Amino acid sequence: MSAQKFIPAATIIPIYEGKNGLEVLMVKRNENLRFAGGQHAFAGGKIDAKDYEFANGNELLAAKVAAFREMHEETSIIFDKNTKLIANPNIKNNFYDYVRENEKAFDFDKAKPLSRWRPPPEIPLKFDTYFFFTKIIERIIPNVDGNEIVDANWLNVTNAIEKYKSGEIKTFFPTIINLHLLAKMQSFDALLEFANYENPPIIQTQSERIGANTYQYIDIALGYPLYHASHLN
Repeated sequence: MSAQKFIPAATIIPIYEGKNGLEVLMVKRNENLRFAGGQHAFAGGKIDAKDYEFANGNELLAAKVAAFREMHEETSIIFDKNTKLIANPNIKNNFYDYVRENEKAFDFDKAKPLSRWRPPPEIPLKFDTYFFFTKIIERIIPNVDGNEIVDANWLNVTNAIEKYKSGEIKTFFPTIINLHLLAKMQSFDALLEFANYENPPIIQTQSERIGANTYQYIDIALGYPLYHASHLN
């Protein structure tokens, strides 16, 4: 039996710690997209060959570069090393050149690895997705292209969960599980204590049939407050 082939990908969760709890930047994918159309997600996408080239073949750095690049492509937002957000849509097609020219302004280590998620074995399109998180000290209004991404907003994590439960938004299993994690943590420092970001775990999602429905789940030993899709509503 041949080994499963995964598509390397990366996503990033910018976290703002406000008076009413943690807020995250989420994007809404176009309904017409073949993959995850209409879903709310954290900004991200595939790790490109240019990301690996920029990172001199270092996989973790390439994943961070991809996460930063995708967030800019989808929201016109970039980070600086002080975790401020900057809107500069003029660099969309020259991200790597911009980073090289402003090397002192970038610190990719601000993106902390949280985990790597893989889908159930039966799902044909298999992404191996790095999840990063970072704390930001201000929020700015994202600017989407209206093509791949049709909307982007800062959402309180508890409110995002409620919107999911009510059916107002749709989202991936890993996304909603991580929203529940953030809701439990209640602070960025608590998330730092939880995360093994020196050696982020590979989370292999499984699925099982219960009655007429199929549910995804993860290993309860990972410590997530919610681990089974049957418990989501």
